[in-house]
Amino acid sequence: MACHSCVPSLSDLPNNREAYELTVSEGTVTIKANAPHGVFNGLQSFFLLLPAAAPPDGHDVRCEAIKVLDSPRFRWRGALLDVGRHFFSVQFIKKFLDVLALHKINVFHWHLTEDQPSFCSSVFNWLAYGQGWRVEIKQLARLAEVGAWRSADGGATWYGGFYSQNEMRDIVEYAKKRFIDVMPEIECPGHCCASLAAYPDLSCSGQVTEVPYQWGIHEHVYCAVWALSKAGTSDTYYPCVVNVT
Repeated sequence: MACHSCVPSLSDLPNNREAYELTVSEGTVTIKANAPHGVFNGLQSFFLLLPAAAPPDGHDVRCEAIKVLDSPRFRWRGALLDVGRHFFSVQFIKKFLDVLALHKINVFHWHLTEDQPSFCSSVFNWLAYGQGWRVEIKQLARLAEVGAWRSADGGATWYGGFYSQNEMRDIVEYAKKRFIDVMPEIECPGHCCASLAAYPDLSCSGQVTEVPYQWGIHEHVYCAVWALSKAGTSDTYYPCVVNVT
């Protein structure tokens, strides 16, 4: 005897605004949900049931009959993309978000600043993985003009890039349409040599004159108190630290 009461309803499931019921029967595909996010998740599951490649001409796309009642166990399901060490284009990030959406990942952790390169000499030249500041802040233009670029070979070649404010808005909107929240990461007080190269007076030593490209741990940090003392005013320096971080 079937125990119908043992089958939970959509409203009984955890994180039920993301829950869905997907039913595939002969000639019909039905998705039920409590909210648009659930409908979206149901569509992603249906797409995963389809063949990876299109069938030959004249052949129908077939999908096995199935019924799925599903909801996420964890509310936060994130994936990190480190654009601080290696710059990725807007087009690449959108493809990345498409993949996250297909697998129902709902948080995009956007690692936007870094000052320590990745070491990967066994496959790539390690200089291909550097560091930089990737956010355009118009009132602090040198962050993008200076902090987003590093030497790739001692000065002859430069590598880097940054995202304009319009590009960042575009990416956030693209993620929103896929029910993905964007969590930007801007590190402080350490891992900040790219920004200190742009504004050396914000460092405790004032010795950071270029974005580092060497492998290793850099000890330079933001030093707001020192900058205030040197400037003799809070109007020039302290708002920089506040607005950046």
